Order: sequence, then C-alpha cells, then structure tokens
Amino acid sequence: GIKLWAFLPPTIPRQKYLAAKESGAEIVLSHRAMRMANYLAKKKKTINLRPSLNDDSIVGFKTLGFEIFEQSEKIRPIFTFVTSGSSLVGIFSAFQKLKNEGCVEKLPELHAVQSVLAAPSETPVADELVWGLAGQGGIRRTRRANQIAEATSVCGGRIWRIADDEIKDAARQLSRHNVKTSWEGCASLAAVLKSGEPEALCILTGRFYDSAGVSEVDKIGVRQAENIAD
Repeated sequence: GIKLWAFLPPTIPRQKYLAAKESGAEIVLSHRAMRMANYLAKKKKTINLRPSLNDDSIVGFKTLGFEIFEQSEKIRPIFTFVTSGSSLVGIFSAFQKLKNEGCVEKLPELHAVQSVLAAPSETPVADELVWGLAGQGGIRRTRRANQIAEATSVCGGRIWRIADDEIKDAARQLSRHNVKTSWEGCASLAAVLKSGEPEALCILTGRFYDSAGVSEVDKIGVRQAENIAD
C-alpha cells in the first residue's frame, strides 16, 4: 500500500486524532506540524498533500462538483467556505468541464464564504488575516485569490463576509435539526440565510468536535517530535 505520514498538532481534537490514527497512517505529533511536513516532503522527495499548496487537490475537489451535478435536479447557487480556495476552484473546474461537454447550459452561481474578521477588505483574501470562529485552521494567505475572484465573478456569485454572531445563529438552527458541522459549515449556512436565496446548495464542511484533547494514553506508540532525524 501507500505509506502515509500525518503531521498533527498536539492540540488537535481527540476524535479527529483517533480517526487519523485508525487510518493506518504514521502519526507525528508536533507543534510545528506543517513545517515538518514540508521538510519531510523535500527530504524524502515525496508528495505533501496540503490542499493550499498542492494543485492535485483541485483535481480531487473536481469530483465534488461532479457529485453535485449527478445528485442535483437542477443547477442551484452553491455556497462554500474558503480558506485556500482549493474546493471552490475544483468545483468551478468541474462545472466548466460539464458546460464545455454540453452537460449543463450554464454555470451555477458560486459563492465563497469567509469570516468577516478573516478578510475585511474587498479583495478575495486580505494580506493580514484575523480569524473569527470560522477559518481558524486556515492559511494566512492564499495564492489562489485571483482564481477565487474569477470563479465567483464568471459564475455570477460573490464573496460573503460572515460575522461570528451570524455563524452562531446558523449553528443554533442546525443544532435544532441535530446537524453537527464545523464553524465553517455554519458560516456557509449563515451566508445562504443572509442572501435570501430560496434554493441554494450549502456545503457543510467537516464536523463539530468536542473540546476533549489527546490524552497521554492516546499518544502511546506515536512519535512526538519537533525535528525529524535523517
């Protein structure tokens, strides 16, 4: 099989950590997880599957666009939270392909959602970001800002800035229906509610994890390091 290393911060929610561990990946806990993943990829000449840096992630996210097409009875506006923008660009690429092949007559409106504290300017992603509830695990700057702007513009969508109180209100509505998603998913729903769009498709990314952290027992047999030996 394919050998997989997963570099995770010690602060990761326990449920998420255990899911990664059960996948069979070699887990490395580090406060410098992303930097160490970059180091190992260069040292071992292997692939770093970080969506914000690896363009293969866009190919992967295209399948989400195809799945939406297969399951939707008609083209609807699509709302999704963005950090690096890989998912939105992938969905856009999928529908471009479908349109070119005559499968759809027009592209769906694509709406990119961000925390209002994350990017208060009018640009797709501000140079200096201060995350609110949503996007805390996201990147500080994306090289796909122009692609995000192009996708939303070409499709007739827009970029939404969602405040924390709007995110919490959406979370309460989802909770009443026993839907547990991430703050980013809640932000996407908040954007839909704010838009007044009656037939939007809202992508609820991730899930809500409780605050329980990784225990010392959980760490047994798992490498913990700030540096990787050659």
